[in-house]
Amino acid sequence: MFYYGLTLLLGLTIGSWSIIIGFLLLTAFAIITKKLPKIGVFLNMLLLGLFIDLFIWLLPSIDSVVGAVISFILGLVLIGYGIGLYVSADLG
Repeated sequence: MFYYGLTLLLGLTIGSWSIIIGFLLLTAFAIITKKLPKIGVFLNMLLLGLFIDLFIWLLPSIDSVVGAVISFILGLVLIGYGIGLYVSADLG
């Protein structure tokens, strides 16, 4: 909802806001801890924003509660699998 609100207020896409805010958070993390995050964190931030925009463009809007629940569960499983891949490879 945060990225959607920024999109409504300031323009850009939801995925673009995800990348921008992610970059700001990573910058703050790097300054506070005085070390750079691993490459997987940067790739996750960038690819997540790009895929958010891609899937918003590709997928139709869901108007039923059942469709929304199925979409949510499928998205949750896919995101969990993706996170598991880069964490298990020690990239994140």
